[in-house]
Amino acid sequence: MMLSRVGLFVSVLVLAASIDQAVKLAMARYLTEAGTVAIASFFNLRLGYNTGVSFSFLAETFREFPGLLASIKVGIVFAIAVVALRAKLRIETVALALIAGGATGNIVDRIRIGAVVDYIDLYYGAWHWPTFNLADVFISMGVALYLAAALLCGKKRAPAP
Repeated sequence: MMLSRVGLFVSVLVLAASIDQAVKLAMARYLTEAGTVAIASFFNLRLGYNTGVSFSFLAETFREFPGLLASIKVGIVFAIAVVALRAKLRIETVALALIAGGATGNIVDRIRIGAVVDYIDLYYGAWHWPTFNLADVFISMGVALYLAAALLCGKKRAPAP
């Protein structure tokens, strides 16, 4: 049972990180030449580089020390792996692997180029959500899936009043 949990976690993590890296490489090449590409009235592809954490928070702090942030995130991914391997439900393992896979994709960027490659630009009128990437989508999906599992499966396990 433990080996299958390890295999599931590693497979989802590697798949998410690999897809993220492949898309980032393609977007960095394409958008460097093409510039901003309008996809819909609310969605552009626009190349950006984030040296900070979420929404470029602490970008100035970590710009000079990208390895420090990458090291912190490696520790977080390790902690997520420990929690995932102790999870009772496979869906929790998948959710945590998505989070760890997205984080790993962003760690690879920090090690490789010192910043995270972002390219998804969502907006409404003049308002823009901070540019993000597929790794961020995997992290968000993992969090949503983990919360849904906790809410839905937690109710099934709770004793009746």
